[in-house]
Amino acid sequence: MLFTCGFQPVGRHERLKSVISAIRVEGNVSLKESEILARVRSKTGDVFNPEIATEDKKRIAGLKGAGILAIIHQAVNGKIELTYVIAEKNLIRAIEFTGNKAFSESKLKEKLGLRSAIISTASWQQTYI
Repeated sequence: MLFTCGFQPVGRHERLKSVISAIRVEGNVSLKESEILARVRSKTGDVFNPEIATEDKKRIAGLKGAGILAIIHQAVNGKIELTYVIAEKNLIRAIEFTGNKAFSESKLKEKLGLRSAIISTASWQQTYI
């Protein structure tokens, strides 16, 4: 599933001349940021092009493990900040330990090397184990 959202509406005329000031990735846990950004044609300093950003989104969605993907673009001081938000689909949602009395569940999870990632933006919040 792919969708696009933005915190601040950016008018068509403004988009056509706005330069990208920053590109960020949020929500990735197992996918490396460098692997994600390698799929992105949009670059800092380029004029923002929504068609290229949409193509970037499709290329990122093609990565193994990439699930729901959103592009958030917002105008800040006349420039565009572009954020690709990823919700990976191959994540462990829950682990249940049974029969263990010697160790706490948190200690076992710590030893397994699990970590949490929280996607938190003004309009979207989802927690992953």
